[in-house]
Amino acid sequence: MERLDPFMLPVAGLVITLLQTEVVMKRDTRGKWSLTIHKRALRDSALGRVLTALLSQVTSGK
Repeated sequence: MERLDPFMLPVAGLVITLLQTEVVMKRDTRGKWSLTIHKRALRDSALGRVLTALLSQVTSGK
């Protein structure tokens, strides 16, 4: 296996986190904005598929 770029690991972690996060922006009748951020838990099987796909992309499928 080739050496991994150290920059790719934090990027992969960020991608996994963003894929699990819901963001809702609402504006009330007075024009005030509210932001709700909810991070959903990922099942182990889904996390495994995401990690496998990311590692495959990072290592170019080798």
